[in-house]
Amino acid sequence: YVLGNLDRERHPAKALDLMFQDSPLQAIRETIREVQPEIIGLSIRNFDELDMTSRVCYLPELKEVVGAIRESSQAPLVLGGVGFTVMPRQLMAYLEADYGIVGEGERAFPELLNRLENGSDLKDLPGLIFKESGGFRINPPVRIEDLDGIHPPDRSFMDLQQYVQNKGFVGVISKKGCPQGCIWCPSPYYPG
Repeated sequence: YVLGNLDRERHPAKALDLMFQDSPLQAIRETIREVQPEIIGLSIRNFDELDMTSRVCYLPELKEVVGAIRESSQAPLVLGGVGFTVMPRQLMAYLEADYGIVGEGERAFPELLNRLENGSDLKDLPGLIFKESGGFRINPPVRIEDLDGIHPPDRSFMDLQQYVQNKGFVGVISKKGCPQGCIWCPSPYYPG
């Protein structure tokens, strides 16, 4: 979704889907070596299985992913995604990221890129979390109400056939929010 809303002429971008990588950390290193990015975004969908009977936690693997990024590049690291939005302060501290986007990133991430490029102030960027005074400052996110005002997702980097062959799926968001408020679901934190 974020990739589909970037001005690709101004901010050329490449995305890496780690879902079917035999060696995700090596794929990260190779992609960074090839692209030489000026900034790196990492979307965190889940940090556990969203199943209260399971004790599987993905945080150690996320730490390894960030480690591979950091050893391959000095570029600023921006975290985002539904999983990140659930506990942004904790994930910023644990993963030692430079910035994060809380909530929807389709407008906030491109604006972050524009401001960093122009050397503009970041302190009022909606949804931005960053280090300040020994802690983290989180600017309140702004919900995107006009869904027609954003572009559809760019999935050109994904091998959609692999998802089909492995009985997976690629989601389509058809509504925002959920009235249920289930204790295990991140929806109340993200789309509302």
